[in-house]
Amino acid sequence: MHENLLISLVLLLPSLQVVLTHHENEVEGQEKQYRICVPDADYNLCLGMVAAGKPRMGRISCVHAPDKIACMEKILKREADFIPLEAEEIYLADRLNPRGFVILGEIRSGDYSTRDFRYESVAVVRISSGINSISSLKGKRSCHTGFGRNSGWRIPFSHLMDHRQLSPYCDKINASNVERDLYAVSNYFEAACAPGPWAADKEVDKRLKETYSSLCSLCKDPSTCGKKDEYGKYEGALRCLTENDGDVAFTKLDAVEEFFKLKEETSSEIVGEYQFLCGDDTTLPLTTETPCSWAKRPWKAFVTSRRIGLDANKVKDLRDQLTLALYTGSKEINPPPEWLTSVLEFNPTDVANFYDPYRVKTITPSVYLAKRNFTVTFEKPSCPATSLIRFCVQNEVEGLKCNALRLASESQRISPGFSCVSGKSSGDCTGKVSKRKGDADVVVLPYAKREIDTAQGFYQLVPILSEVEVVDSENTDTSRYSVAVIRSELSGEFTSISNLRGRPSCHGSMNSVAGWSAPLSVLVETGEINVRGILETEMLRYFGNKTCVPGAKEKGLCSLCAGDGGPVPGKPYTPETVCADDDTERYYGDLGVLRCLQDKVADVAFLDHVGLHQKTKGTDLNLGNLRLLCRDGTVTELDRFEECNWGRVPAQKVMARGGNENVVEREDFRLSLLKAQKLFGKGGKAERVFKLFGVYYGNENLLFQDTSVGLAPFLTPVQ
Repeated sequence: MHENLLISLVLLLPSLQVVLTHHENEVEGQEKQYRICVPDADYNLCLGMVAAGKPRMGRISCVHAPDKIACMEKILKREADFIPLEAEEIYLADRLNPRGFVILGEIRSGDYSTRDFRYESVAVVRISSGINSISSLKGKRSCHTGFGRNSGWRIPFSHLMDHRQLSPYCDKINASNVERDLYAVSNYFEAACAPGPWAADKEVDKRLKETYSSLCSLCKDPSTCGKKDEYGKYEGALRCLTENDGDVAFTKLDAVEEFFKLKEETSSEIVGEYQFLCGDDTTLPLTTETPCSWAKRPWKAFVTSRRIGLDANKVKDLRDQLTLALYTGSKEINPPPEWLTSVLEFNPTDVANFYDPYRVKTITPSVYLAKRNFTVTFEKPSCPATSLIRFCVQNEVEGLKCNALRLASESQRISPGFSCVSGKSSGDCTGKVSKRKGDADVVVLPYAKREIDTAQGFYQLVPILSEVEVVDSENTDTSRYSVAVIRSELSGEFTSISNLRGRPSCHGSMNSVAGWSAPLSVLVETGEINVRGILETEMLRYFGNKTCVPGAKEKGLCSLCAGDGGPVPGKPYTPETVCADDDTERYYGDLGVLRCLQDKVADVAFLDHVGLHQKTKGTDLNLGNLRLLCRDGTVTELDRFEECNWGRVPAQKVMARGGNENVVEREDFRLSLLKAQKLFGKGGKAERVFKLFGVYYGNENLLFQDTSVGLAPFLTPVQ
C-alpha cells in the first residue's frame, strides 16, 4: 500500500460499535496501556478524559511533564507513548532525535479534510509589474501578512535567501540580527507593508520602524504599522496588492480563492490582472486548477515512538484506542469536554486521518516536514546569525533546562539562538563571560551587592535585562524579601538577634540571596559576625557548627544536610547527594529549609517570602506553627514580611560583556531573550512547548527565579 494511504476517523465510525463492544468485554490491565504525555497544567484534564472513557477507553493513561519538550524526552525514555504536536513541535522532535519518533496520523480540519496540508503559501503578482521570476522581485512593492509570519514573511524570506536574493545585503550593516533582516528586505524591495511588532522591545521596535519606514509605507496606517493594520494578515495583504498599488502579495491560497472568488461561478472582475509566481521561476494564472505554492504548512499530528511504529499491530491498537477517545469526546459528550481540545488538541469538527499501520515506521518527522517543503522555514528564516548566544549554566540540571531552551528557540526560529556552557558557580560563569576569557556570553546573577560589584568592576560586565516577578496576587514588583522563619514554640526564646547565636540553621543554597547572602549581610552589619575573618567560617561558628547550606564547599556548612535520606535515623542515603545544590538534597531550596524546620533539624530557616507563601501550596508542609523572626529579635505572623524581613532581594540580572565594541552583540542577546520570554514565559503562546519560568523536574530557580513572570529591558541603555 502507498505510504500516504490514510484511514479517516469518519470511515472508522461504521465499525466503531464492534470496537467498543470488544473493549468493554476486555479484562482491565490484560492489554497494553498507551500513555499520552501532557504538560503539568493539563494533567487533571487528562485524568478526567480517562475517567470519562472507562471502561471502553480504559487503555489510555496519562503521564505528565513540565512541558512538551519534557514529554518528548519521556517518549524517548519509554516513559510515555504518544503526544499531539504542531509542525514546529514536530521539527523539535526531529532535533531531539531524528530516529526516535514517527507520525501516527494527522488532525485535519473538517472543512479541508481531503487535503494533506493545512494551508499553502503562495505569491500573487500583478501581471503589469513584469514579475516573471524570483529575481525580478527586486525593486518591487511587496505586501506581507505580517512581520515574522509564516506565509507572509518566513517562507518568502527563506526562498529569497535560497535564491541568493537577500544574502548579499545581510553583511553590509553591523547591527542586531533583526535589523540586518530589515536592512536586507528594505534594500531589496522598493516599498512594503510588513505590519506587526518587529522587536520584543517597544522602544527598539519604534526606532526600527522609523529607520526602515519604507517597509511600512504600503500599510493602511504607515505611522503605526501595527499587527491590526487593514493591509495585514492573509486577506489584508491582497487588499494591499489590489488597492494600494502593490506588485506582489505573499499570503495563503485559501485567502486568494476567497478574495478573488475563484470557487464561485463568477470570479472577481480583476482576477485576470494577477497571477501566481511559482518557486521554479514560472507563473500560472489564478484560475489554474493546479496552483503552485512556495511551501505547505503540515497538519497537526499524533506522534509516537519509533519503537511502537515498528510494530504494525501496536500501531493499529493505538489507533483504535485514539479513535475511541476522539469519538467519545466529539460525539458522545455534549457539550464537548475541555480535555478534547486541551489534551488531544482535537476540535469537535476535526477529522483524524491515520496512516497505514505498515507504513508508519517510514514517516519520520523530517520526512513529514520535508514533503511539504516546510523545513526551509527553519533553515533559512532570516539572515544567518553571526554566532549563538552562549548561556553559562551552573550545574547539570540547569544545563538540561538550557538545552531545552536551545531546542525550543530553534523550533520557534529565534535568531540568534542559544548554546550552553558549563560553569562551576556564578563566580566561575562571571569569569567565563568576561572580556578576559570570552568563553560564554551571558550569565544570570542574583542581585547580591558583592557579586554585582565584582561582575561590573573587576570583570566589566553590564546588566542587559532584569527579571520581573509577581510577589503577590495584586502587585508586580522587581524584588522580594529575605525572611527568617522559626517554629512558634521557640518564640519565647528570642528577645534580640543575638539569640540566634549557636542555634542550628538551614539556608536553602549557597547561591541563594534570600537564604544565604541577605542573612550574612545582616549579621555582618549588626556586628554579630567578625568581618575580619573568612565569612563562611564565621557563619559556621555563629550557628554553632550546625547548619545546612547546599552547594557549600566548606564541609562544616553541610553538617545538618540529609541528602536523599531523611530525618529518620539510619535511613539510607546516597553520599554524593548530601549538600548537593539541587533537589536530591532534602533541605535544598525554599521548600527544603521549611522541611528542615518541620523535621526539627534546625531552629531557624532563611528563605524568600514568595517561596514561603507560594511554593508551599499543595505540599504537606504546615505553616500554622511557624513565625517570622525580625532583625530586632521580635517575632510576628508570617504575613508581616514587609516590616519583618532581613532585606529586600532585588530581581536577578542578566549580565553580558561591557564595552562599546560589544554593543551590537548585547542588543542581539537582549532581543533574543525578550522574544524567548514572550513565547515561553507566563501566558506565552509556546509556554506549553517549553516552560521558561518555574520549577523544572522538581528543581528550583534554574536559569531564572521560579517566581519570575518575564524579563524587562532597562529604561536607559547600559554602555
